[in-house]
Amino acid sequence: ATNVLRHSQASTARIALTVDASGARVIVSNDGARENDRPDASGSGLAGLAERLADIGGTLDHRLDGDRFTLTAQVDAAQLARLASATASEETLQAVTDADPTDDRSPA
Repeated sequence: ATNVLRHSQASTARIALTVDASGARVIVSNDGARENDRPDASGSGLAGLAERLADIGGTLDHRLDGDRFTLTAQVDAAQLARLASATASEETLQAVTDADPTDDRSPA
């Protein structure tokens, strides 16, 4: 949402989050597209976001349609499950690493 404020002249913006059996999808659209918002515009913002999504198995699509700019980020359900499992494993490892062996409430 802050990028809409920083990089567009939008009077309205919409953010939609969908999580279902196919995965998670975020769609951000606004009516303040400017010439430098065209999908082939130079800059690192969209490229950086696309790279971060690709790192976790997601995709990014962005398009300009008249004065409407729409960005869609998505990650499929199987990848979300792998990420959740990896995160849970890292949290468990951290809890065990941080455990105080003299504390009876510490994980065994």
